[in-house]
Amino acid sequence: MADINPRADEYPEYRQAVRELCAQFDSKYWQEVEERAGYPDAFVKALTDAGWLAALIPEQYGGGGLSVAEASVILEEINRSGANSGACHAQMYIMGALLRHGSDEQKQQYLPAIASGALRLQSGRIVDRFASLVHHVRRAQRLHVLGGGLSGSALLCAQGVAGRGSRVRDRCKSGAGSGD
Repeated sequence: MADINPRADEYPEYRQAVRELCAQFDSKYWQEVEERAGYPDAFVKALTDAGWLAALIPEQYGGGGLSVAEASVILEEINRSGANSGACHAQMYIMGALLRHGSDEQKQQYLPAIASGALRLQSGRIVDRFASLVHHVRRAQRLHVLGGGLSGSALLCAQGVAGRGSRVRDRCKSGAGSGD
């Protein structure tokens, strides 16, 4: 059967390295994560430590300075391995708003922390269990962007990983900055 991706032979060095890392997390690992309805912390940490989740962050801020095509290969190989890139894709992409619209001071402050994993990013959706989700956000000490519901607003919560306790909440109107 032919690969459905006509570019599957591009970036072989990235593909192989990501496959090797993902192979460390077998089916038993993913079943245990699923069974406890948990978050794959060890998997995300391994990807972060290897630099894969900082792929799109410019090198001057401690990232890989890769292109979106290369980043998509990383996520493709995570999924191809049987893992779920949904647990970590936000670490790669959400920082793009900061990269495109942040001040130099903000980039210097946050991008190195995101690249190293000291500040983790995760996207999520507002669900009926919003209270438990907020509890999870606070407990997990990650940056979460919670997408807007009927009000068309979004909630941004940030908290440093090592209990630094800096939490920022900002309500943003949906569509703000669109067209930029």
